[in-house]
Amino acid sequence: MITMLAPPLVKKSTFLFRRIYNPVGYSAFRLTSVIAAAGYGKTTLLAQHYAAALTAGKAVAWMTLDEDDNEPCRFLQKLYSATHNVAHSVSAQASLSDGTHIETMIALRQWLASVLRQQDNLLLFIDNFHQVHHPEIHAVISWLLQHSPDQFCYFLASRHVLPLKISSLRLAGELREITCHDLRLEQTEIEPFVFLYSGRSINGTQAKTLYERTEGWPTGLQLAATSLRDVDNVDNASRMITNFSGYERQIAQYLEEQVLADVSPAIFHFMLYSAQFDSFTIDFCRQALYVPATAKIVDTLLSQNLLIIPLDYQGHHYRYHFLLTEYLRRRLLREHGRELTTHLHATATTWCEQRGHIVDAIHHAKTAGHDSRVHDLLMTYAHRWPLVDCKYDHLFLTWIGRMSRNDIIARPVVGLRYFRALLSNHHIEQAAELLDALEQAINALAAADADEAGLDHLHQHMALSRAALQLRTENHSQAEEILLHFLRRWEQSNSDYHLALAMGNMGELAYHHHHYDQARHWFKQHKQRLNKCNFPAGFLTEHTQLWRVLIELAEGNICNAERVLNHAIDHLQDNTDETAIAACTHLQLLRAPIHYEKNELALAEEILSVEFTPVMHSTHMCEIVLKFHLTRARLLWLAGESDNADRILKDNAHNVKRLGLHSIAQFFFAERVHLLLRSGLKEQALALVENPEYQFTLPQNLDHAKGRAFFMVHLTHIRLNLSMGRPEKTTLSIAALLAEARHGKHSNCVAKLLCLQANQQSQLGHDNAARKLLEEALGIAAFNSLYRTIVDEWIPIDGTEFPELIQQISKRWSQQRGRVDVTESQLYLQKLIVAYNNAPHGPHVSETDATSITFAANPFSEREQQILKLLTAGVGNREMAEQLFVSEATVKWHLQNIYRKLNVSNRTSAVDRARRLVVL
Repeated sequence: MITMLAPPLVKKSTFLFRRIYNPVGYSAFRLTSVIAAAGYGKTTLLAQHYAAALTAGKAVAWMTLDEDDNEPCRFLQKLYSATHNVAHSVSAQASLSDGTHIETMIALRQWLASVLRQQDNLLLFIDNFHQVHHPEIHAVISWLLQHSPDQFCYFLASRHVLPLKISSLRLAGELREITCHDLRLEQTEIEPFVFLYSGRSINGTQAKTLYERTEGWPTGLQLAATSLRDVDNVDNASRMITNFSGYERQIAQYLEEQVLADVSPAIFHFMLYSAQFDSFTIDFCRQALYVPATAKIVDTLLSQNLLIIPLDYQGHHYRYHFLLTEYLRRRLLREHGRELTTHLHATATTWCEQRGHIVDAIHHAKTAGHDSRVHDLLMTYAHRWPLVDCKYDHLFLTWIGRMSRNDIIARPVVGLRYFRALLSNHHIEQAAELLDALEQAINALAAADADEAGLDHLHQHMALSRAALQLRTENHSQAEEILLHFLRRWEQSNSDYHLALAMGNMGELAYHHHHYDQARHWFKQHKQRLNKCNFPAGFLTEHTQLWRVLIELAEGNICNAERVLNHAIDHLQDNTDETAIAACTHLQLLRAPIHYEKNELALAEEILSVEFTPVMHSTHMCEIVLKFHLTRARLLWLAGESDNADRILKDNAHNVKRLGLHSIAQFFFAERVHLLLRSGLKEQALALVENPEYQFTLPQNLDHAKGRAFFMVHLTHIRLNLSMGRPEKTTLSIAALLAEARHGKHSNCVAKLLCLQANQQSQLGHDNAARKLLEEALGIAAFNSLYRTIVDEWIPIDGTEFPELIQQISKRWSQQRGRVDVTESQLYLQKLIVAYNNAPHGPHVSETDATSITFAANPFSEREQQILKLLTAGVGNREMAEQLFVSEATVKWHLQNIYRKLNVSNRTSAVDRARRLVVL
């Protein structure tokens, strides 16, 4: 019993979870829950916090539970024993018996009173909470969480989801939840972790290999380090890391003893079979594996944290941890032989083909070793696959690539689809050569009087392929010429899909040239044509709504972008089709730049932490990749990791340039320069711009500087000249770009350029003009909810720091504008101060100071203030109406105005926000 009432000894050599270890804030939450699978270091983390609290002189108690504690009286006895040293009076034990729930609650109240008599605070640590599942014990802990005084804090570690009533704590901000995601090691932590436990240094490549195989699982890494410790030379160590897998004896033993020991036979049988697939869905397992209770089993696996990983936000797609997958596959092979694995994949092939999941059918046929089946599927379904649906491309590269060149050219439909696969995988020269050969073959068919309808289809396909090649090599004028000719020739045809593709390509061209109204026009027509083609919902959303979001983002219409994004995701939320799942994942990634612009940095980081890295196989995916990595780099820079931010931008710039995507590369180079300038590294930024490798030379004629890439080149030179104290060199560029941005109604570009022009005017000594320009920029930004756009371009004007300048502008706005406008504008300025605090520069301004700066005037009418005070007192709408001698409808109308001004949606949030904004 004594060992169960003390934490394990924390050795000095124990790895410290620095990202989540917080010895100062251990009492900031009523409950800290650590919920993770076996081997993630839950006990270690609790023990580290226990030791820190003990050192700080806090009253602490520890309980390690086992299966014998799953009885209320025994549990309470252990609770009393654990707190005996905290509160010497434990007379409440006398009340313990095998009594009723009421007697248990009485005893619990007596215990709580006895502790309060001795201590005014207590930190109670309970480890292995998953060992108890008696409802009475869960009721005891739920009662304690609800009724303990504020200075009592609880730490619970469990492998299972807590069966407690904690939603109110979550809503009140009194719950800190630590999960597997928080406890797993990051790739940068692998090298020091392995050295700590093995005494052996490993290189970055080896660390990456271990990270990919263990997925940051601490126990898996510790077992790998233990194995490394016993290796006698560097070559063997390298070989051991390369071959490290779930087959390792130590890994297999741990999984059997700690992860799978208590799993029921039915669930283990399910895991054994479903692990033979790289991923699985509930429908697949229910129908193809004949497991009707799949949904219930998956819920159990998730609630017990049995190393199962969701692959989407909707809870349809799953896989197991890499090491567990390998262990289960080896186990099935050892116990049942290769025949069962082959049978499972053959069954999956048939199931997927019947439901139109051809790429999955081909994958399963390949895994089953049925090469002839793979070939038949490719030949049968090649003509049905959309040209822009790139998930099949690797199959064409692998399987069609095995065919002879003459066989490919003899089948132009298959050959043209193979061309698309080559193009989207950046084999440009090979794709161009194949296209020439296919064109000759199609012309030969025409000369031989082949089927006219079939020839029309091939000619359309060929024209679109030519346009795609020109787009990919950034020959935009030639691509536009081909596409316009195509539309004139076949506009009246019934080839809706080919026409939709041409219109989509025209939309992409307009997007790249900053012609967003034209882009909207083309994408609208593109959508209308696609709707006639009977494509899955996910495909339609991927190629229509996603571009709408990108256009709104490019124009700086953040609220519109978020609205379109939410509508598209809601539309696909319950759709289990693979195209819908993929489209949802891609759309979710675009939340990151939206959250970043609105300064919701934690939400942006959460989006970017998803286990998915976008691939540039299409134009819209190139845009997603660009925004994905730009946002990652900006967040890292704000977190003080400027070197990592620069590395990400540099690596991506070189990668996309190597692929021939020069305009995308320029965006990455421009962001590198911007972050260097924000870090004060002017000479490094100048050297980067002057390096001919990066092609940052300005066009001689500003009229030729059209398009997004040219805009970024000019913007970079403007920023550099201003940072180097050369404002006179920026006059023409700023004026030209500003005129173009105003004409195109590009709100974010206008706001950026006005900030830069304000900086220029300040350097030229025109401070009044600079202030007016900045005020105009803030007006545009406030209307479009742009925060980071302003803060990321901020330069002090006339030595006036940001908070002081915002205060001056706030006073002017309150004098010049109407009441409603003042409210919204001042709310914007208050949030802008908070955004400024996130940047690693200047003096920090607290949120309270921010609110007092921006709310120079109270934004609420006298009646609204009366209603706010009644809200604080908990008065309902009817009672308010009676006290104020107005109708209940009038009260509701005032409440809606209050909610809008405070940017909230309910009574509780309104009271909380009004208090923080110093208006109550």
